[in-house]
Amino acid sequence: MGFVTASARSSLATVLAILVLSGCGEPTCETCGPGAAAGMGATTTGPECHDTHGTLAGSVYRYAAPGDPNSAPAPNAIVLLQHTPTDTPLQGMADADGHFAIELEGGDWIVGGQQDNCSAGMTTAVTVRPCATEQLDIVLDLCTK
Repeated sequence: MGFVTASARSSLATVLAILVLSGCGEPTCETCGPGAAAGMGATTTGPECHDTHGTLAGSVYRYAAPGDPNSAPAPNAIVLLQHTPTDTPLQGMADADGHFAIELEGGDWIVGGQQDNCSAGMTTAVTVRPCATEQLDIVLDLCTK
């Protein structure tokens, strides 16, 4: 991405939020199909794929990891994304069931989240590979009263 101005980052954050909500647009590496709007479409990584972007998909939970009896989905949670710790975070949004799928430039990302009085901080690192979908669940376990 190189050097990005604050207004360009704001525009990129808006585009990312739209991508989360729109699901599948004009595919370059991802095939639309059942579940594609939730980021679960088939992904190709063959030689026909020349895109530099991949997808980060998963779910946001409150209190505990999935499977724990204290875990609960975090509807409409904010997903925060940074290339480096000093970047202003980009924002995406989970849907009403806490699921998200965000198209990102390939590379290393620092991921966090927040909803109401709970957050996950910016501590999870993930590598998004071009033309691939990386799965990541976010747990909002830092909650205040």
